Amino acid sequence: MRLLNKLGNYEEALNVSNELLAFFPDNPIFIYNQGAILHKLKRNEEGIQYIVKAIALNENPCKEWLRDKGLILFHLEKYQEAIVEYDKVLSQELKNHIILAYKASALVGIKKYDEALKLLEDVLAIDTILN
Repeated sequence: MRLLNKLGNYEEALNVSNELLAFFPDNPIFIYNQGAILHKLKRNEEGIQYIVKAIALNENPCKEWLRDKGLILFHLEKYQEAIVEYDKVLSQELKNHIILAYKASALVGIKKYDEALKLLEDVLAIDTILN
């Protein structure tokens, strides 16, 4: 399934994911993958349900799951909720310049331009240090 996903064959990946979930309906990794594939297919209303369920089944969800929940919420124009998820990732990895940029985009979505600009300045500072 991962290979199909990497090749961009999301419909086939979704078929494989559906089969896996038929056998392992409570496996948080398979549930997460279903949500991520649906997100790639721009079926965000469905995808968010799977991501939320996967996170609920996992006591310590990895930052990628939280990031993806934030991304889907952003695409659903639920910017404030997306910011909450980005903040969870940032609590684990304070200087993640990609998540800071995502958060800045969400701040623009709720018209908090000054905060967004400050975050983007932080992103540029981190990027300069990394390069």
